[in-house]
Amino acid sequence: MTFQDSLFFAVPAFVLLIAIEYGASLYMKKNVYPSFEDVVSSLSSGLANITFAAIGFIFVLAPYNWFVENYAIFHVPADSWIAWVVVILCKDFSAYWFHRWTHRVNSLWQLHLIHHSSEEYNLPVALRQSTNGFVNYASVALIPAALIGIPFEMVAIIGFVHLFYQYWYHTRLIGDLGWLEYIIVTPQQHSIHHSMNKEYIDTNFGAWFSIWDQMFGTFQLKIPGVEQVYGITHPVKTWNPIKIDYMLWAKMLRDTLHTKKWSDKLKIWYAPTNWRPEDVKEKFPSERVGDVYRLEKYQPKTSRALKVWSFLELNAATLLIMLYFLALPQLSVFHSYLFGGFALFNVWTYTTVMEGQKQALLPVARLVLFTCMITFANTPITHFEWLWFIDFVFVSFYAVGILSAWLFSFPEEASDEKQTESVTTS
Repeated sequence: MTFQDSLFFAVPAFVLLIAIEYGASLYMKKNVYPSFEDVVSSLSSGLANITFAAIGFIFVLAPYNWFVENYAIFHVPADSWIAWVVVILCKDFSAYWFHRWTHRVNSLWQLHLIHHSSEEYNLPVALRQSTNGFVNYASVALIPAALIGIPFEMVAIIGFVHLFYQYWYHTRLIGDLGWLEYIIVTPQQHSIHHSMNKEYIDTNFGAWFSIWDQMFGTFQLKIPGVEQVYGITHPVKTWNPIKIDYMLWAKMLRDTLHTKKWSDKLKIWYAPTNWRPEDVKEKFPSERVGDVYRLEKYQPKTSRALKVWSFLELNAATLLIMLYFLALPQLSVFHSYLFGGFALFNVWTYTTVMEGQKQALLPVARLVLFTCMITFANTPITHFEWLWFIDFVFVSFYAVGILSAWLFSFPEEASDEKQTESVTTS
């Protein structure tokens, strides 16, 4: 089963669990879904991530099979239960270190920033994954497993399970699990990991087991009296997940070009997270959360009509991407990139419109690009003959989207909320 095939089972399960969490939150009278737009942004980030993965434009820094074939010290049989224990521990150990690196190194932080960009903590947040992993650094941390001789097939299977397992603990509805806290990663631990309080930041990097955090000094349980505040210290202030995926690198590139010292031009990329040269701090001040307890969450003013339209956009985008996955085996490389690229641009468009500012260019560009894709480029949206009308449906939907983006949005000045009291500059 490929990654794309697994999504046809995983996506319905994710949606069902979100519905269960929402229903349970109402029953328990805990408001874990205060922002509709945040949920749409999180789900849209998930759609963008799986589209990027399907396009397959990724360079593996340390090819696993190559290391096994050339440098394996042992050759472990796949039918051994001991081998499965070893591969689970190797995978989780590598996940811990890669996760920790992405938090501690400036340039790597962009790879993971999207996952922490929400100022809420609920199941949809788990789907905030990046579209910028052009280089697979995580494979480096799997070199020990390759040296032991763990077959690639075992690593791939555990990789699927390892990834999807991490979904369940992105919830605030499950509290302290007692002695289990010292064995596995739990909702309490991971909610602490998503908190930006100084008492909690950069802790609990584990994925399956909490033993690595305990071994390497990053384990943290809830501190009585310390209320958790979710998000990142440099708020992204946008619902556009693809914009979030590149904004830090864009700022780092700008700092690289403008800082005077050549050593700083290099240091920006390997320094600890959020480090900046002093001269560019003054020239390009960046907002930073000062008092986390006075944070005003990003929530631009939007109309009820725009919320409804954004929900329809999310469903249309989901349908488009599912059609993309179904058509992928029959698509040429050119059509695969074209279709996938349009799907990403579609996410960019409707999540930007969702911010409430009047938009004209993006929705028009979307309609023009889609029309060109299915006509001049002859890109097949589906190979099912009974869906002969689907092209017309999407063209009509995107045409209506032009009007919706204009009629349902507020003027720019009405949607721009300042957060002057809770931020400083750095």
